[in-house]
Amino acid sequence: MLRRGEGPRAAAVVVRSASERSRRAGEALRGAVGLAAGGLAVRVVLVEDGAGALALAGEVHKALATLRTLGHEIIVEAESLAAHGLAAPAFARVLGRDELPDLLAECDVVETWR
Repeated sequence: MLRRGEGPRAAAVVVRSASERSRRAGEALRGAVGLAAGGLAVRVVLVEDGAGALALAGEVHKALATLRTLGHEIIVEAESLAAHGLAAPAFARVLGRDELPDLLAECDVVETWR
C-alpha cells in the first residue's frame, strides 16, 4: 500500500478504452512511462474496455513491458476481464471494482484516459 509522504509520489493512469483502431491506450501508456521516468510510482489501472490493452501488440505491449521491467504496477479490474472474456496475465494484479476507489485514493495524482 502506498501512503502519501512515503517514498516517491504515486500516480495512477486509468485506461478506460483500448482498441486496434484507437491510439489512445498507447498514448496513455507512453505517458505512464514518462511519469515513471520522472520518478513517480506509477499504477496503470485497466478498466472497462481498457482491459483489452492486455491483448494489444505494438506500442501498447511495449509500454506495458517497460513499466513492468521498471517495477511499476499493472492492475486490471476483474469485472472488465470477465466482460471481455480475458484472462489476467501473471504480471497483472486483479482487483474488484469495489476495491478501486481505495486504490485511487492512495495516489497523489489520477489521470484518466478514455
